[in-house]
Amino acid sequence: MKFVVLAPTAEVEIADTAIAYERTRPGLGRAFIDEVRAVSRNVARAPEAGMEACGGIRCAATLSFPYRVIFRERSSRIEVLAVLPTQAEAERLLVRLATRTLAVSK
Repeated sequence: MKFVVLAPTAEVEIADTAIAYERTRPGLGRAFIDEVRAVSRNVARAPEAGMEACGGIRCAATLSFPYRVIFRERSSRIEVLAVLPTQAEAERLLVRLATRTLAVSK
């Protein structure tokens, strides 16, 4: 199993979404974080199970929330680039992903 690295912007997206869910109902933010972690673990075990979007970028949907984890596979890790609502426009998503870089050591 590969290890998972979150892009800084993905960390912010997860935190912001969790806070919004927590304001809606106590415990819902924690449930969102737990679900994103579960999807990330599944992706680390079987990256090919994610739907290919383009250029090696894949996505995997959460089960209980209308979000998807956007990632790419590297030789030793999975890079989570974004965690976005499923209704996010494809063009907006691709522009965002094209401009992102992960600052991780190789």
